[in-house]
Amino acid sequence: MEKKAPTKTRLYFTIFLGMLVMSFTSPLLKTALNLGATSEAVTFYRTLGVFLFLLPVVAFSPEKRAEIKSYSKIHFLMILCLGSLKAIGMLTWIEGLKYTSVFVASTLTRTSPIWVIIGGTIFLKEKTALKAVSGMLLSFVGVALIGISDIADAGNSWLGIILVMLCAFFQAGDMLVNRTVRQKGSLWVTQFLTFSVAFVEVLIYGIITKANFGPFSPQVYLVIAALAFFCTLLGQSVSVWVLKYIKAATVSIVQLISPFIAAITAFFILNEKPGIMTFVGALVMISGLYIYFKEEAKEHEHEALEAAKAAEQIAASEAMPSASNDLVSSPAACYCPAGDSSCDNCEGN
Repeated sequence: MEKKAPTKTRLYFTIFLGMLVMSFTSPLLKTALNLGATSEAVTFYRTLGVFLFLLPVVAFSPEKRAEIKSYSKIHFLMILCLGSLKAIGMLTWIEGLKYTSVFVASTLTRTSPIWVIIGGTIFLKEKTALKAVSGMLLSFVGVALIGISDIADAGNSWLGIILVMLCAFFQAGDMLVNRTVRQKGSLWVTQFLTFSVAFVEVLIYGIITKANFGPFSPQVYLVIAALAFFCTLLGQSVSVWVLKYIKAATVSIVQLISPFIAAITAFFILNEKPGIMTFVGALVMISGLYIYFKEEAKEHEHEALEAAKAAEQIAASEAMPSASNDLVSSPAACYCPAGDSSCDNCEGN
């Protein structure tokens, strides 16, 4: 029996729950830094935590082990690339939090879809509607306002803005590579292999830079465990799960409120208060993203309709020859006397 799809109420509640969980990412990262942990240590233990949580899921499943054995060398290379993008993205995010607020960091990481479309245009020759491009440009205006306001209000440097934007850039690369990897790999196996690559690379980076990996206070390890399990593993999995039932553009639009949820959590956890112009810049940027996502949704619907029409035309053209063949092969009605050899239809039979 086919499993019934969840109701819209349940789906949107799940999206909101996922956003609520992930809104704690930046505040918890900053809390770990304030407690004395290094960015390399937080990223290492965070990625290691996800790996350890998923290890029994993959190790005790013959199906998942067989899936890993079936991967080609190219697929493993793509997973290696995915793990590298994941590690660099996490490191730049936590480094950026040292120089900017949680609200700014959470807002700017939402620009990753813009980098996806830019990468798709340059490398995949994908076309983008003019209104979608205008939405992207409006988003960049909002980013500039946030940067100027953040420096003026908090006295921070552009370094934090640049690092968080780099994080969004690497997240975009993550999305682009994930599109290909997920075509042949299941969610949990892909996550398991990706984070196994990420924690090894972060460890090597930390050893080279002589980073401090601990020991730290018990509070640090509790914060990192919450980051790994709730914000990283569950938060990301929720986003992937709802995509089975809701359009990607719809999920992206709903998730645009996540920076404001992050701002609320940061206010209570870290007592951070973003300036008015920072909120204005965020609204401008999010308005631009909204325009972009809406136009992309329209474009996808148009492409789907065109594909459906083309499929109908192909089906109709394939049906026509068979119908004409039936007409040709069917013998005409014959009313001649039996055994008339001059009759073309019965040939004298």
